Amino acid sequence: MSKKKLVAGLLASASVLGICLSGGTALAAEVQKEDTTVGIGFGEHVNPPGGELQIAWLPKSFDFGSGHTPDAVNAVDYTAKGAAKKYVVVSDARAESNADKWILTAKLSDLKDGANTLSGATLKFNTTLMGYSGDKAPEDPTSVIPAGTRTAVVPATASLTPGAAATTVMNDDGAGTTSFKGKSAVEMSDIKLNVLGGKALDNKTYTGTVTWSLDDTL
Repeated sequence: MSKKKLVAGLLASASVLGICLSGGTALAAEVQKEDTTVGIGFGEHVNPPGGELQIAWLPKSFDFGSGHTPDAVNAVDYTAKGAAKKYVVVSDARAESNADKWILTAKLSDLKDGANTLSGATLKFNTTLMGYSGDKAPEDPTSVIPAGTRTAVVPATASLTPGAAATTVMNDDGAGTTSFKGKSAVEMSDIKLNVLGGKALDNKTYTGTVTWSLDDTL
């Protein structure tokens, strides 16, 4: 039987954890009142619940900043804010069955602001296979370690486009469908969002989701 675990991570252009401060009560009639969000976030990754085969850690968000000026002609790469490297960690604690391959894929939704869609945008990053130790978040310097004897495979680069099929970002077939028992991590670096010229509208904040899917293939 095949099983699938879906975990959605927010692709955001503003902090999702924070404090919103608004003005106090005016003493005279107000002509206009607007809010500007003030946010502060801690930590780059989240640790969802799971079973013997699970996504142990994944990014909270990919934040490409705000206040950009749309380019009417040229495609522009926007670099993710925060940590330069982010991780998705897969933990496999199943008993060895000689038939325990798993595949981790990622799929990008449309990026939207209300009814407005940012068409043709592409999320792209480089990938490296790493090992993982302990139960602390990837921000802890002792967590991410060399790949060692891990048998997972990652592509050199990944590119996610809304509407496209899910992209494999890490898979482990091991030797004779025997996957490594423990934690394996795909390290994402040089994370960029490519926006085509003439597609972004001014004063819009486009958001969407990356859905990470972990499938066993028993």
